[in-house]
Amino acid sequence: MDELHYLHSRAHMNIYCLSPAMFNGSQIAVVACQNDAFVAYFDESGNMLKEELAVFPVDHGHPAEVNSVHAFNQLLSNGAREASPTVVASVSHPLKSSSSSEKKKSAVTFELRIYGSKSPPGTPWINLIDDGQVLPLDFIPFGIYHVEVRGQCHILVPGSDQVVHVYSLDDTSRYRRYLEVENDVVPELLDLHCSLLSLDTVTFDNIRVTTVGGQDGRLSVFVFENGMLTRTIDRFLDGPVSQVKLWVAPSATTATPSDEGPKIARKRVLHLAAGVTVGYALLYCDILNQGFLGGQALAQSDSYDSVLTVGFRPADPVLSSPPQVVVGTYGRRLLGYSIRGAKYNEVELSWSQSVAHPVFSIAFGKFAGQAWHDMLVASLSGLHHLQETAKINERRQILEEIDALRRLKKREGGTS
Repeated sequence: MDELHYLHSRAHMNIYCLSPAMFNGSQIAVVACQNDAFVAYFDESGNMLKEELAVFPVDHGHPAEVNSVHAFNQLLSNGAREASPTVVASVSHPLKSSSSSEKKKSAVTFELRIYGSKSPPGTPWINLIDDGQVLPLDFIPFGIYHVEVRGQCHILVPGSDQVVHVYSLDDTSRYRRYLEVENDVVPELLDLHCSLLSLDTVTFDNIRVTTVGGQDGRLSVFVFENGMLTRTIDRFLDGPVSQVKLWVAPSATTATPSDEGPKIARKRVLHLAAGVTVGYALLYCDILNQGFLGGQALAQSDSYDSVLTVGFRPADPVLSSPPQVVVGTYGRRLLGYSIRGAKYNEVELSWSQSVAHPVFSIAFGKFAGQAWHDMLVASLSGLHHLQETAKINERRQILEEIDALRRLKKREGGTS
């Protein structure tokens, strides 16, 4: 991996997280940058640029702090998605006490701010619609996620009160919070009694799988089939679970013995990656069939202090690259592990990349609008754009050679 672009945050502003989203068919990233948020996008020349959203006002003379941000494209009734994303941010700001007896004391209040977005004519970035919702929170939010249930996107906010709060659209297209006893969106998260630091969910083959990582080291997987919770898999790790990610492998080959010889079948399998703050990452292959028996610690992931983020990079057929699990650490290191084998259970460290600051968040996609996948990395003070430069240059050279041969054939009277 090579770093092609770097966007530095404003002076003394820390970057906490990034969230990818689609905008008019192109991928963008919404980035939380302490006192505000910005959109990262690429222009037609392939340059990475940013546009500040500037929607988080100064409250009572004290700037609000954007703790987390999450963007997603709403589902429409026809099954398509909105062209421009919904942006959700958790915001904190100090609230000075007006009581003379508590003059020197201050408290921090938290809010959830939800905005639609639109695009100025002819521009490749979004602006937020300024009539968004501001919902006061009576807990400290530990991240923002969303889940799609019954054709609607629901916002999930784990809190310091050990509850996963669910926000859903009402009849007036405004979000409201479900009471815990009303929660039929993600009932598997009702009685966890745990402060969750990370959450992920995927749906495939009519199965919804949710995984959570807790401050107490809890790692849980919930399997929902036909509207019912059919299985729960639990274990406890020896430190807070900083992040969990699920990945559905395209298909895996299995051979079943029979009288006519082995029968070859292909089925999709589910992998789970988990980062632990005490300093290592784990990969569980085929979690639905193997449970936590198929787990393996990722080599060298314990060498760079705390693991803060993990993610799966999809296979890239254009560059002949296998799928990868990528680990980001407080020790300013990215580690990439290739996943191979008929069952996608063979893992090896394939690259390592240093960055200038601790890594908080990573995202994968075709952000630069090219045929291959690239990666965005949010470190403490900037946003990094990485690509497999060597493979890209190799592919370009092959294409140039093929094009040269075609032109030669044309000059010699051959066919292209």
